[in-house]
Amino acid sequence: LVSKSDPAITDTDCDGLSDGREIDIGTDPCLADTDGDGLSDSSQASWIVVATNGLARWIDTSSLTNRTVLWTEFDHQSSRLDAPVPFRLFGHSLSNLAVNANGVARWTGQRRTLSSGGNWNDTADGLPVVSDPCVTVAGFWDDLFADPSTTSSVSVALAETNGVRTSVVEFLRAGFYEGTTNDKVSFQIQFSDTETNTVHVVFAEASGLGTGSSATLGFRSSCGSSAEYSFNEDGAVFPGLAITYHVGA
Repeated sequence: LVSKSDPAITDTDCDGLSDGREIDIGTDPCLADTDGDGLSDSSQASWIVVATNGLARWIDTSSLTNRTVLWTEFDHQSSRLDAPVPFRLFGHSLSNLAVNANGVARWTGQRRTLSSGGNWNDTADGLPVVSDPCVTVAGFWDDLFADPSTTSSVSVALAETNGVRTSVVEFLRAGFYEGTTNDKVSFQIQFSDTETNTVHVVFAEASGLGTGSSATLGFRSSCGSSAEYSFNEDGAVFPGLAITYHVGA
């Protein structure tokens, strides 16, 4: 027995977090509200799940009819659009999506601009948020770049499988402003209409600077929560990496 939790029950305190997850993040698996503030641990805690064989999560968007290409050449651009699937955050439906060319996406309740993210050498705590409910995700926050000589693109798509609708923000074969042709990264930021407070980032390609040596990966929310997978860490990113962020309060 660990913390007197019941080994025959996955979630001893029935708060929506497994006992193993609670031990990992430091909450009490026997108390649904560890800090006694009236909010369940599952609604407050932020955590990251990492899979090294996550390519099965990659969605081929090339043939999807509900796909909008934002840019095929880019350097600091930003776009605002309606999210194909609203991001559900603590009972709020965030239907306004903003994407910038430096690998960051943000969902808000109201339509707002998102800066180009020029300060890419910052931690997840430096990600831009606004006062109304929002979550900002650094899929791969760096000085990304593409010119007409490449086959790069940034797009937003809607995929549907077995009734589950998934929104996909895709950076395909993105290069780097100060990089070479050997520096590339391809990733998708995904979330579905069956999940709450949850977003996935999946990598299909990572080489040179694309392995994370000058990038920030993480999230920040208007609730005051943030979590970081890596910051300027060479080798942190690789093909098949899948990161799941749970946004806590």
